[in-house]
Amino acid sequence: MQFLAVFDILQLSSSGSSQAIQPSPASPYTPSECCFSYIKSRLRLANLKGFYTTPKECFSPATV
Repeated sequence: MQFLAVFDILQLSSSGSSQAIQPSPASPYTPSECCFSYIKSRLRLANLKGFYTTPKECFSPATV
């Protein structure tokens, strides 16, 4: 119920202006490109198809 009241207020305040409220752009790196946790287990080299290092903008450096 509170959400609807806030939404109505935002809608009313933006209807009087010429500019609409724009959502913020997506971050450059999505969770699929950054690691948020690690798994400590060995990987069989026979199963390895490829690997890459996560971008430097990620909080946790990793090789995936």
